[in-house]
Amino acid sequence: MLEEKYGHGATMANDESNWILTHGGPFKPDVIREIAKDPAVQVSDWVVEAVIAYVDYCVDRYGQCPVYNNSRECNFGVVVHHVDPAFYEKYYNESGILAKIHEHMKNWH
Repeated sequence: MLEEKYGHGATMANDESNWILTHGGPFKPDVIREIAKDPAVQVSDWVVEAVIAYVDYCVDRYGQCPVYNNSRECNFGVVVHHVDPAFYEKYYNESGILAKIHEHMKNWH
């Protein structure tokens, strides 16, 4: 998982192989470079060790991980709200916001 997230060509690779840089979006190049190098987006070594220990425990004790739910079941929700176009103009390239969003306030309010 870590290699898939941070490795060469991955979405959080901290070099010019970064998938977002090489495929053109959605963030502006300078924004994704800042995000990828920020220590806050890195998984700490202690977290990796804790996850390994937890999964090992679950498998040893219960024969599977996760223990009580189906890992293929997707429980999720959605929040619908007004988009702030200025935010997307600042951090995203032109693909980040559709014309309908730019026109929403004028057309609907």
